[in-house]
Parts: sequence; structure tokens; C-alpha cells
Amino acid sequence: MISEHCIDVLCLGCLTVDDLLLSPFWPETDTKTRLLARDRQGGGLTGNAMVAASRFGAKVAYGGSLGFDEDSQFLRDLYLKEGINLTTCRSDPQYRPIRSTIVIDQAQNTRTI
Repeated sequence: MISEHCIDVLCLGCLTVDDLLLSPFWPETDTKTRLLARDRQGGGLTGNAMVAASRFGAKVAYGGSLGFDEDSQFLRDLYLKEGINLTTCRSDPQYRPIRSTIVIDQAQNTRTI
């Protein structure tokens, strides 16, 4: 008999909250550029691996740490929606995910983090 708490993949490591800014081109110095779009996503090597494994059908759990801040809650909500088990995740106010801003240059199809 297999326990309902069986885990195929236990992930450890840091998670990120990525703010994606889509620009039509890389802005010149001291100018203003209107963004084409903006999005907020979960990211990082661990976060991306967890979501990919879960979408392929693996029972995934996160065994790292998250805090009680807005970014940590954003990731909790995201990963629960993706079917990732967070019962092994440690909650501690001193921990926060990494926050990244990623500018995507649509003209050159490049990104800068």
C-alpha cells in the first residue's frame, strides 16, 4: 500500500519572485520607455524544477523555507495551485524568496536580470 503522503521529488533550494518587464527595445540612458507588458511569476532553478516535475505528474514537495511576507505568500499560493506539497516547507519570518526584475528587450529577443 502506498501512503497518500508519498513524495516522488523533494526539492530544496531558493525560490524567486520574478517581475518581468517587456520593453520594445533596450532604453537609452536618461530616457523614458513605455513597457509593452508586465508580469509577476515564480522562478528560480528550484521553483521552475518543482513546477515542471509536478506538471509531468510527479508528486512534488518543497523542503526549504519561506517567510510570512507578501512574496512568500505569492509563492505559496502559486505552488499550491500547481499541486506542490508544502507540508515540508519551513515557515520562518527571517526567510524570504529572492526578488528579481527581468527586462526583456523584444527587438533583440534578450533579457537582463
